[in-house]
Amino acid sequence: MLNIAGLAVGTCCVLFISLYIADERSFDKFHENADRIYRINQTFIWGDDDNLFGSTGPNVAEAVRTEIPEFEEVTRVHTPGSRAISYEKRVPYVVFEEEGLFAVDENFLRVFTFPLISGDKKTAFKEPFSIALTESTAQKYFGNENAIGELLMVGEGENKTAYTVTAVMQDVPTNSHIDFDVLISMKSIPRVEKDGWSWIWTTFVTFGLLDENADPENIQLAQRLEQTPRKHAGASLQRLQKMTFEEWEADGKEWKLYHQPLLDIHLYSSDVYSRLNQTGDIKMVYIFGTIGLLIFLMCLINFINLTTARSFGRAKEIGIRKVVGSSKEGLIFQFLAESILVCAFAILLGAFMLEWLLPLFNTLSGKDISFAILQRPGLLALLCLSPFVVGALAGLYPAFFMTAFPTIRSLKNKVGEGGGNSSFRNTLVVLQFAVSIIFIASTIIVFNQLAYQRNLHLGFDRSNKLIIEQADRLGNSLETFRSEVAGLRKVEGVSVSDATPPYIYNFDNFRLKGSTQSEFPLNYIKADEYFMDIYGLQLLSGRAFQEGFNEQNRGLVNEAMVRYFGFESNEEIIGKKLAYYDAEMEVIGVFNDFNASYTSQLRPFAIFYESSDLFGIPGSQLSISFSENLSGDEITALLQDIEERWASMSNNSLFEYAFLDQTYEATFRPTVLFGKILSTFAVLAIFIAVLGLVGLVTYIIEKRSKEIGVRKVLGASVGHILYILSGRFGVLLLLAFVLAIPITWYGMDIWLEDFEQRRPIQLIDFALGGGLMLVITMAATSFQTIRASLTNPINVLKDE
Repeated sequence: MLNIAGLAVGTCCVLFISLYIADERSFDKFHENADRIYRINQTFIWGDDDNLFGSTGPNVAEAVRTEIPEFEEVTRVHTPGSRAISYEKRVPYVVFEEEGLFAVDENFLRVFTFPLISGDKKTAFKEPFSIALTESTAQKYFGNENAIGELLMVGEGENKTAYTVTAVMQDVPTNSHIDFDVLISMKSIPRVEKDGWSWIWTTFVTFGLLDENADPENIQLAQRLEQTPRKHAGASLQRLQKMTFEEWEADGKEWKLYHQPLLDIHLYSSDVYSRLNQTGDIKMVYIFGTIGLLIFLMCLINFINLTTARSFGRAKEIGIRKVVGSSKEGLIFQFLAESILVCAFAILLGAFMLEWLLPLFNTLSGKDISFAILQRPGLLALLCLSPFVVGALAGLYPAFFMTAFPTIRSLKNKVGEGGGNSSFRNTLVVLQFAVSIIFIASTIIVFNQLAYQRNLHLGFDRSNKLIIEQADRLGNSLETFRSEVAGLRKVEGVSVSDATPPYIYNFDNFRLKGSTQSEFPLNYIKADEYFMDIYGLQLLSGRAFQEGFNEQNRGLVNEAMVRYFGFESNEEIIGKKLAYYDAEMEVIGVFNDFNASYTSQLRPFAIFYESSDLFGIPGSQLSISFSENLSGDEITALLQDIEERWASMSNNSLFEYAFLDQTYEATFRPTVLFGKILSTFAVLAIFIAVLGLVGLVTYIIEKRSKEIGVRKVLGASVGHILYILSGRFGVLLLLAFVLAIPITWYGMDIWLEDFEQRRPIQLIDFALGGGLMLVITMAATSFQTIRASLTNPINVLKDE
């Protein structure tokens, strides 16, 4: 039963990992022309970064059509940001903030296969102010009514615009890297037509549908695509940055286009900044694939070990069968058939376990995977073949080994006296121990990295902060609202900015006047005079923004900027001017370095005054700092006070808020998820290993029961017998520990490469993993060995 239980649990794990990998590799395959669709990436033009940019300017699509006629269709997806959408015919009217809203070109549905429930894909996005909804989104606004032709209001206040529903689409599959709830026609956005010439406004994801007869590997096609910016981007550079493309290149910069297969986007975009959705990582597929192989290896080891050990108890049976005329081939067939039948039962049991535990697995992995075995012919074939493969591997050794002994030795039950079979089993136990230690140590490293990130001081105060999104909905009442909220009891301060940590995305090229250095990339935000105090940033030199002063086109820079230009002191940069297109920004102060997020690097960063002439993220955000140690009821009351003022000043616009510490906690979610999955598999690996140990110890005790009795008669203590029976497992565990260290170190070092802020791997991680496995091993073996050592010798020696 032990080998069946271990194999069933292992089968369940391996099946889930197979489903997980299959789901990851299935992304975007549902599109009819998926193998002919390519995303147009470009070099990262905003700074010194080796990664590519998965979005382009609006004019890139037209240039690609001109230069690459092999693309029969070129379409764009624009990300204008979230919008409030309301249906005012319903009483009371309904309004939702739609985060998953994209604008698309008229030919979007000629490139991608997102099936329509109602509407015409040829005309859905032909006219301005057309809107298409997914089925679940349409349900929110219209219930079971027909949505086609109905009007939805997009935006709020003076910016509210009526859109006509032209299509209802099936919900986007979970394995689509383009994830949306609402699509509007590109013609609905006036700025797209106004700035359609731009190569700099990089909020458009451009896709091309390659002609069936075109070769995507054609070098000439790739070269023409690479050189497209040289022919077409110069006008934008001249218009916005007063330089030619040749001057851009002479400045040491590069601007090329590349085509990436749609089917590669989800798993092979670790070096591409993706805009439409969070992508996966092929590295995680490899990690989970390795976990699946290790679990399978443990199950196989367990099954072979226990089958081999138990087979020696059948020596007399084999001898008798030989005496009565059974052939060697018949005995081999019997061993293999029994092994295959046991495997088939265990694997079937594992499949039932998966069906039962799949909701739990989905929760752990953040997936929505269904077993649907009949719809997965590959998995069905794997399940059908597995009993034969695993059963043959597990049964071959005992079948050939046991049937090879002379009949007389089998009848005397002396087939287990050689050392070869013991060495074989010991090797398998070492491998099993090593796999368990790898899982345990890896889990410890993951959670230590998580704790390290959570406790890392980023250089600013992120506690007790409430962030109100879309503060521009207040219109002219924004300053009044800020002042009233700042006067509330328990509120320590309120600041207005166009972005807040950890999501600070404003990024552009600047020049330091008077410096011989060329343009440099600068991350920045626009904020008021209260931002520094709210976030606890320290002014190191110069002055901060002051209320009542004209601070327009003035800014504060961090120490990294001072170091970037090689100034010996912070004071040297005070008064310098930063050239930004036609504007100049005066540096008036220097503040301490801080990381906006755990993945950001320390780079030049600036805080410009909110009214400065810079491009920024549309909209405003309010950062509200409140007193420490507020109870849950006090925070609820404070929220109610703030929301009441919001409702009265924003004409009942949507009130959206988030606590900054919870926002940061959400950034840890992938690591937490990975840690939970890894720890779950670690527990299961230990469970499988323990089952094997219990079975193996039971067999050893049975084989050495008379030896134990003799030793007790001769005066051996319980401790001595315990050492004899369990001591070798300690040696095997030590060998496994030595084997596990380099493997775990190598694998986890690769995983940690993705973290800018990382905790170094330490020997204590392995010591804890090995120590825990030692405790588990002793617990698994001690009970049986102590019980055997306490057995009355008379009971085992009475037949001698």
